[in-house]
Amino acid sequence: MGKVIPINNVTKLNVSVDKVLDAGKDKLKDAILIGYTKDDMEYFACTMSEPQEILWLIERFKYLLLDNASLEDEE
Repeated sequence: MGKVIPINNVTKLNVSVDKVLDAGKDKLKDAILIGYTKDDMEYFACTMSEPQEILWLIERFKYLLLDNASLEDEE
């Protein structure tokens, strides 16, 4: 079987949590982790301490998602 090459773009398919976390480990300066636990409880973790900075980043990515923009185009 051929080599699998990950492409970094928006997909309509679900991706594993491990794959997403591993992809960002060496790239990110700051991160916000939002999701659901295996017990369907809400989960939030963040590397930043300032609530204003966290909210700004969430709103920025919310805008990009609503605008249907590719997240990769912002690099």
